[in-house]
Amino acid sequence: MSDEIILLVQLGLVLIAAFSALFATLLFFHQLYQPRGQEVSFAGSGFDATPLQPRLQAVRHDYAAALHLQPHPRFHPQQLLEAARHSVLRLAYFQDREAEQK
Repeated sequence: MSDEIILLVQLGLVLIAAFSALFATLLFFHQLYQPRGQEVSFAGSGFDATPLQPRLQAVRHDYAAALHLQPHPRFHPQQLLEAARHSVLRLAYFQDREAEQK
């Protein structure tokens, strides 16, 4: 009895996979041969970058210092950063570098 159930479940899964593949193929070809809408043309337009100039000059002058002026948008708990730093420093590659530096 259990062999019949296993066979029926396998057959059902194969049928579901076959129908899914057939449906995906039909959808792909339907979108491929569907006539496209009106072409979108972008004429382009400029923008005034004057307000950005001080920040751009700061970045061009000293990227590292300018990078740290703006806080990162995500929240990084200090303990998580220290744990990640400690984990990376325990890797073999960095163990050798510590020995070379001393």
